[in-house]
Amino acid sequence: MDLDIGKLVVSSEGRPPDTRGLLANFRQQVGLVSARVRKGLGQRRTAPWNNPILVNPGDTIHVKLEWESLAPAEESYTVFLHLIDPSDRPLVTLDYTPLGGSAPTHLWIPKWLPGQRMTDPYRMEIPEDILLGEYLIETGLYEMTGNRRLHISDSTGNLTGDRYILGKIIVQE
Repeated sequence: MDLDIGKLVVSSEGRPPDTRGLLANFRQQVGLVSARVRKGLGQRRTAPWNNPILVNPGDTIHVKLEWESLAPAEESYTVFLHLIDPSDRPLVTLDYTPLGGSAPTHLWIPKWLPGQRMTDPYRMEIPEDILLGEYLIETGLYEMTGNRRLHISDSTGNLTGDRYILGKIIVQE
């Protein structure tokens, strides 16, 4: 028995987003363009940095993440910025809707449109009771409703993880 289901039409969706030059490409939806970190007036770094930032317990680190919308957001994403120990255990967690809640990626309709860029500032306070040693700062995005992290893919489409490591800090006295 043969069934005629009609004609199948395939059309191109246009050009894929240009992801060259991004630090991270999150699910072909959002790109991390840059990440700048400052501690006081003297220590400034641009991710990824190799020279650790030296901090003391109780210090504050200022982080600016620059995001670019690569495609209309499918849902609302939450940005995470964490200070993690060598065992990947988060010690400081900053999880927010972009720009402190003022710029959701999706709110009934996509709010971030392709090509749009946002600078997203954060203040990370180093706990007073933190142990001395080396730590990493990581960032990424996750789905607000499912809490599933957005994967990162490289320029050839291979999955490379679900977080981007900005760099290392060393807590000292």
